[in-house]
Amino acid sequence: GNTMLRNADLLYARDRQSYEYLAALSDFDSEKVQMGSDIAFQFSAAPAEVGADILTELGVRLDAEPIIGIVPNMRVYERLPHDATDSPYVSALVKVALHFAVHEQCQVILMPHEIKTEPDPAMPDDRYLCRRIAKQVGNDADVCCLLSEHSAEELKSVIGHLDLLISSRYHSIIGAMSLRCPVVCVAWSHKYHDLMNSVQLGDYVISGDQMDT
Repeated sequence: GNTMLRNADLLYARDRQSYEYLAALSDFDSEKVQMGSDIAFQFSAAPAEVGADILTELGVRLDAEPIIGIVPNMRVYERLPHDATDSPYVSALVKVALHFAVHEQCQVILMPHEIKTEPDPAMPDDRYLCRRIAKQVGNDADVCCLLSEHSAEELKSVIGHLDLLISSRYHSIIGAMSLRCPVVCVAWSHKYHDLMNSVQLGDYVISGDQMDT
């Protein structure tokens, strides 16, 4: 951290807590460090018809019931107690999927936001969680999984068609915000709380370790 502060001409912290971490370092210079929004807010989505085509191919009806997106995060899964058959985080997302699909009569799509081009069985990407959640939902509800590889621009275009995003991935949350898509955040780090508080949505954040309560 001090090396970065010494060598940089200008630094931006994307949230207050990160700024305070930098301020605690011995080489901190307030003239070099400023607050700024995450650059992902400027990231462009693919055209709306691209996301529409992806959803239609999955069997999602764009002009029918509300579409709810759920984006899990392997980092949350790894940080909480889990094994091959049990995970409070996965179980909670299963309950969320069932609630919206069965009780609210919504269309639910499970979306990865980290996709590895060469998946490592020992360190799978978010698609592992999408498959696991869908398997546990079983035949109790019609839940779609977006498992094919798509670019970040394409995924953001898909988010633009959602009526609500429930996400544990930071940049998918930013994508939803920039597209004015309502979002509920499942957090594992201070950055989620700071992001949501910055737009007066702090009440729509829940920590991953509280999801089974």
